[in-house]
Amino acid sequence: MATVGGARSRVVDLAAAASVVVAVVLVAYWKVINAETFMRLAIGRMTAAHGLFVARDPWIYSVPELGWRNPEWLGDLLLYGVYQAGGEGGLVGFKLVVLAVGWSLLYRWGRRVGGTPLVLAGLILLALGGSEGRFLERNELHLYWLLPAYGLVLHSSTTNRRWLLALVPLAWLWTALHGSYTVGWLMVGAALVEALVRRDFGRVRDLAVVLVVHPLLPFLSPDGLRAYDLLVDHYRHGEAIKAIIKEWVPPHRLPATLAGLPLHLLGIIALLSFLPRPNRSQVQGFILVAAGLVAAHGALRFFLVFAMLAIPTVAANLHRAGEALDPRRARWALAGAVLLLAGASALVMQAARLARLPPRAVDRTDYPVRAGRWLAANAPGQSRLFAPYTGSQILMWEAPAVGLYIHPHWSFGGELLLRYVNQLLPDPAAFEAEVRRLDVNLALVGRFDESARLTEHLAASTDWTRVYGDGTYAIFARKVARNRPLFGPTE
Repeated sequence: MATVGGARSRVVDLAAAASVVVAVVLVAYWKVINAETFMRLAIGRMTAAHGLFVARDPWIYSVPELGWRNPEWLGDLLLYGVYQAGGEGGLVGFKLVVLAVGWSLLYRWGRRVGGTPLVLAGLILLALGGSEGRFLERNELHLYWLLPAYGLVLHSSTTNRRWLLALVPLAWLWTALHGSYTVGWLMVGAALVEALVRRDFGRVRDLAVVLVVHPLLPFLSPDGLRAYDLLVDHYRHGEAIKAIIKEWVPPHRLPATLAGLPLHLLGIIALLSFLPRPNRSQVQGFILVAAGLVAAHGALRFFLVFAMLAIPTVAANLHRAGEALDPRRARWALAGAVLLLAGASALVMQAARLARLPPRAVDRTDYPVRAGRWLAANAPGQSRLFAPYTGSQILMWEAPAVGLYIHPHWSFGGELLLRYVNQLLPDPAAFEAEVRRLDVNLALVGRFDESARLTEHLAASTDWTRVYGDGTYAIFARKVARNRPLFGPTE
């Protein structure tokens, strides 16, 4: 009977783990839909051609001698290498494999700390039901395997502290792959606090050493002493970023949707799971849940970070709470787990349906794909283009030789973005002064982005002539000598 019960448990475990992989594949996009993928590819192509130590930003002309900063250099090279080998299909396949491995690691971490298969699968599927807009071919995808890998290593180190040595290469990889590496600091710090509470001073010492090493690793990147400039800029200009970039917007500022429901459900379940007496001493888990919940309510993009930090602890909490129940009530715990899994599966199916809707990025008319290709074929050498911040990632890929006033890579300080949005776009006189100061010769405007405010001015100006239009984007050429090949014989 024990053998039969053990075999049944293994089948349930494998089925739950398989459901996680299937759900990841279903909710992920099966095509490249996001412009930022092409920015990462453009940067990877540039890095492969010119090496890691590039002195100045290869695109932006608006800040003379602007230093190039790219802490995610390894992630960009990896994406570009995959694209070179397999095109867009290869990128999508690579993404699906990385995501499946990462969420499987999360499931394994949850099982290691005491979560049961049904509850773990239900919680993970609940999180995946709120993954809309996140599973893209961007360096962020490495977060989804590095975070649970950290969790597994930290858990293993509770019985063998030598496992902590593995965090150093993992931390270095994280700094070179994606800017979310400070999440690793949080995880080590939470383990350190737990060790202090439990008065395990040998573990405290080892964790403290590992934690001190972490902030030093970014300095080993090509950015050197400027490794933290991007983080500082994001902190200084956080409110401006939230006002402009959707994924940084706090959830409470967005319309209520089914995709937003998992944040609230998971948050409520997570906090309630600490109420039973056996769970009140879970200091490490509570720190991770609380920090993740604060981050998720601060910006839309951090929901899955919160989910990954919380799910193993919450699953273990629920299991301990269930064990403390009167045996006559145990069936209600099982019914709750089944209900969670069923409801989460419904949210996954809804997310999967929505993931099939967006078109490929290169087919979207609200991205300047055709305009970028026209620029690559027709723009005079050393052209300086005043173009939208929105969609400029495509221009970096399609027309790499054309200089840009601004782009989303954030090598510049936040002051440039604020000046672009608040001064140049609303004021044609300020725009023209900037054009003369920087010798801008081309301007691209779109119907549906922030640059639309300049369209009327450019169309009415005697100093500019429209040389390209596709119904969504228009390119205007300034009447200067180097643009002469773009004008007709009457110009």
